[in-house]
Amino acid sequence: MGSLNVVCTQCKSQISSQLTGPRVQQTINTQVLFTGTCYVADEITFSSGGQLIFEGVAGQEGQQTYAVICRKLVIDGGRPPSSGNPCNPSDPGTRYSGSNLITWKGRLNSAAPGAPPSSAPSPQPNGSGANGTPGSQGSTGSQGLSPVGATARTRPANLVVVAIEVEVLNKGVLVIDWAGQDGGNGGQGQPGGDGGSGGPGSGGHMGGWPGYNCDSPPSNGQNGGNGGPGGIGGTGGAGGDAGQIFVYSTAQNISPSGPLSDSNIVTFVTKSVGGAGGNGAKGGQGAKGGNPGNPTPACSPAAPGIDGADSTGVVSPPGAGGAAGASSLPKLQAIPAGTCADSFPIQPVFGPGNNLPQTFYRCSAGTANGKLSLIGQFLDQIASVTTTLAGVTITIDPSSTDTQLNLSVSVAANSATGLGDLHFTYTSPGPGPNPLPGAIQVLINQVTLVAPGNGAHGTTVGITVNGNFDPTASVFDVDPSGSGITQTNVTFVNDTTLTCNFVIDSAAALGFRDVTVKVGPCTSTLPNAFKVT
Repeated sequence: MGSLNVVCTQCKSQISSQLTGPRVQQTINTQVLFTGTCYVADEITFSSGGQLIFEGVAGQEGQQTYAVICRKLVIDGGRPPSSGNPCNPSDPGTRYSGSNLITWKGRLNSAAPGAPPSSAPSPQPNGSGANGTPGSQGSTGSQGLSPVGATARTRPANLVVVAIEVEVLNKGVLVIDWAGQDGGNGGQGQPGGDGGSGGPGSGGHMGGWPGYNCDSPPSNGQNGGNGGPGGIGGTGGAGGDAGQIFVYSTAQNISPSGPLSDSNIVTFVTKSVGGAGGNGAKGGQGAKGGNPGNPTPACSPAAPGIDGADSTGVVSPPGAGGAAGASSLPKLQAIPAGTCADSFPIQPVFGPGNNLPQTFYRCSAGTANGKLSLIGQFLDQIASVTTTLAGVTITIDPSSTDTQLNLSVSVAANSATGLGDLHFTYTSPGPGPNPLPGAIQVLINQVTLVAPGNGAHGTTVGITVNGNFDPTASVFDVDPSGSGITQTNVTFVNDTTLTCNFVIDSAAALGFRDVTVKVGPCTSTLPNAFKVT
């Protein structure tokens, strides 16, 4: 919890302005270079390749924590990176094109490469036959920095992401990259110098009287110098060390099945690569051998010098690649109570368009199921719903949104009846109690009164039946017991009234009759409800 407390203090003013008064929603759908350390909004949406880049400010290299803080994080679309380490010296940042991204500026470019080689050493003097000077090794690539611009003298900065709610739309993907900067490529080796040409041989000499003899034969020409070998490539620079990533959310969001732990939704990049070794250089040109010494008639001719070996077609080996930077696995933690995150949630607001209470009907000994939808704002903070009516269970449908809460209601056969309040728990401990009184009602389909309560032989009586009747039922029926009475023209008037006619036969038995009302699958009987007189 230490890093959460750090950002609660460091980002106190931004949290106060963004998460306690009127709420601000930020949509990032392009590259945003951010020079601050605390990016805070009530709702942050990364959409279609939106990128938040912490740029850092000169003099703030020692800043140890950067933060992205919101009540709700929305990840909408975006392209997954094409590799596990999409930033590398040969492709600085382009593989993030189209990806939703949180990172720092140094991850978009590798460190500087080694300096370009100087020109080849001067060739050896003509006539020296000296071998060419070898080329120097290429320069080492620069070492990558650590977030955000930290050098080897300062500790890498941490990244803290706080989001109470996480919503994923359109197969959304977010990349969180807090690796060090990739090392620079090594420089190319210096070309080898050209060899010097061989010197000429000395001339022959003939002796005198008593005859012409070869007193001193001519010498061979000096061999030409070999071309100097090219320098090997410079070593690639080491990658910078990664900073630590902390992600704070609800236990559900960071669970193995939660969106923040799903690598198909959130990709963490935590390791830089070293720069590639520089290319080796070509060798120098071999020089021609020297001419032979001048011949004489009495001396055998001398041979020319051998041409030096040419190395212009020989490339020296490349330099070694730089070491990867140290990595650091992200830490996902549940938000504890008693921190500044308690103020992030906002009280849900239910709109005036809700037609409440909503009534659910069951049989006297039967269950019932139904749906209830509530409209409003900030409703996706609600984690569960209960009611004060015993035996009634409510679950939240996955189709619910921030502005519509869709509920499935299950009524047990022995449930309580009457009006009930709805109570809500939230995804975090922030909002206080916010019950919705009298939002739900459970009634039993039943008959309570038949009027008039009597009728004479040989008459037709208009009957009004009162009670509780489910208006969505497909069947309504009124049935007096015994023989001699026929009901006709049963009509649903409203949820408390049915009407019909009782046609009483002249031979019907006198006395009381029970009246049974059928509403859908439910039947209810009122004893002695009607009397034949």
